[in-house]
Amino acid sequence: KALGAHIEMDSGGQLYSSGATFHPDEHTGVLPLGVKQVVELNGALQDFNGFYNRHPDYAISHPVHNLLALAAGAIVVLALIVQGARRFLRKRRA
Repeated sequence: KALGAHIEMDSGGQLYSSGATFHPDEHTGVLPLGVKQVVELNGALQDFNGFYNRHPDYAISHPVHNLLALAAGAIVVLALIVQGARRFLRKRRA
């Protein structure tokens, strides 16, 4: 058997928002995983894209990858804003 980790979903299978400290109606699954869950988890890890993967009974995420992707997106947006501002100022001067 393997031991599960955080149960961050309600009994209906909906995930709580990130950072939520109040978990009403929290899923009351047991932490020890049976053979069936371990086999399903192995398949889920094979399908994992490195960022996030949702399954009926659990979700898998890699927070560091998610933060790096968010930071890369923010840098791209900032670069586009700077480029747009430079073009605007060039056209305004001409």
